[in-house]
Amino acid sequence: MKTKQIDIFAFIEDGNLGDPIIGETSRYLIENVCEKNNIKANVRLHSLFPSNAKTDFPFVKRLRRKCGRPKSNIKRMYIYFLFRLYYMLNWKFRKYYSDILKDSDLVVFGGGGMLKYHSQAFWASDWCILNCCRKKNIPIYFNAVGIEGYDDNNFTSRLIKKMLRNSNIVGITTRDDIDALNKFLPNNQNKVVGDPALFSKELYGSADKKDVVGINTIRAGIFNVNGFDTSEDDVINFYCAMIERLNKDNIKWQLFTNGVRSDYKLAEAILRKMNIEKTDEVLVPRPEQITELIKTISGYSGVIAGRMHAMIIATSYGIPTIGQIWNEKIKWFSKHIGAESRFFYPDDMKNYDAVYETFKKALLDGNDNLNTDSLKDEAFAELECCIKKVLLYD
Repeated sequence: MKTKQIDIFAFIEDGNLGDPIIGETSRYLIENVCEKNNIKANVRLHSLFPSNAKTDFPFVKRLRRKCGRPKSNIKRMYIYFLFRLYYMLNWKFRKYYSDILKDSDLVVFGGGGMLKYHSQAFWASDWCILNCCRKKNIPIYFNAVGIEGYDDNNFTSRLIKKMLRNSNIVGITTRDDIDALNKFLPNNQNKVVGDPALFSKELYGSADKKDVVGINTIRAGIFNVNGFDTSEDDVINFYCAMIERLNKDNIKWQLFTNGVRSDYKLAEAILRKMNIEKTDEVLVPRPEQITELIKTISGYSGVIAGRMHAMIIATSYGIPTIGQIWNEKIKWFSKHIGAESRFFYPDDMKNYDAVYETFKKALLDGNDNLNTDSLKDEAFAELECCIKKVLLYD
């Protein structure tokens, strides 16, 4: 059998290591599906956005960082048509995707918030890739993508709905908002599957366990961006309160981040407020490699998490976890794994005793009753069905 080319697109160039982990675990899943079905395949992982290391795309960089949350449909339309004009005029930009896909047999969007229209302009690269696949007649699969709601009055939401009518799309699964996906694609057999990072343990293996609780910090601004009236003092006070209660119970703790600089700065502010000297023992150095983050999280006995993929990685390793719902994607994660009682909204953040009791209960109950195995089975089965349909029966 001829070696097939499978190209994965993921958001792999980010200070938040949660996104690159999605890409790597997606590749792991696809390689395992191919191995199980005796499919010879070369699986390649690419950045969703053109790499600035190879070519300079200043407009795309601005789009990615600044244009994610325009407040009016006029602004959204302006950004979209400006992007299309840039795409038509900049041959290097088009060539980035065209060169990747010149010999591709299947394109997979690896997961994460690919179908966003409020925050992060992933739709722009989605549009480029879908357009290129349509011209080259390459099948496309959206694997466990995050979906940021649905709004018929929102221009970019309508744009995504139109993009998903691409006849080359052979399947879409979501890790979170199945109701929104059913509105984007009615009458489809849409399914909820596990986020690829739930396979972290299978890919990266186990680490030495330590009797320490990990406290995953997240910048205060993330709450405001997502519509919550939460100040930096509120966030710092919450983490300080958790540390105080852990100290009272003689439980060792350690602050850590997913790699985001602003999250690390908040952790430093927590230590300053508590007059605690910053050492590696109380604050893990900011990770720059996936393996560093995995090693940190997998060794904890419990996790109080701010970032979604700290929650998911900890869950992958069977570590009891509680988390803050600053975005609906976390609500959906908690619902699908059957642990809604372990997650709380920012409005509940000041109820320190209740949150801490929730954490202690999670430590006591463990993760045996969570729905992670069935979510992982669905993720593998849906991906396998797609790959077999495209690469074995084409």
